[in-house]
Amino acid sequence: LPSGFTSASKTGEMPEGYGLGCIENDVAIVFSPYGDYVLAVLSNDLGGRNDEAQHLFHDISSYVASWISGGAAGQQQGEAGDVAVG
Repeated sequence: LPSGFTSASKTGEMPEGYGLGCIENDVAIVFSPYGDYVLAVLSNDLGGRNDEAQHLFHDISSYVASWISGGAAGQQQGEAGDVAVG
C-alpha cells in the first residue's frame, strides 16, 4: 500500500481435496487519507495456482489504492466504475 495507507486483513486458503476446489481469498479494511474502504477478493478452482492468485490480489489492491488516491487513468477520485484486472 502507498504511504499513508494502512490495513487489516483476513486471508483464507483451501487446498484441493475438500470438494470445493482450490481456494484463495483475502478481505481487507483499508484506511487511507482519501477515505476508508473494504476490499474483498475471492477465488476458487485455482488448480493449485495459489501463488499466482496472491500476486493478482496484490495487483488488484495496488490498482484500487491508486484509483482511490486519484491516480487511475481516466477516472476522477471517488468516481464509481467497474474494474477488470487480468
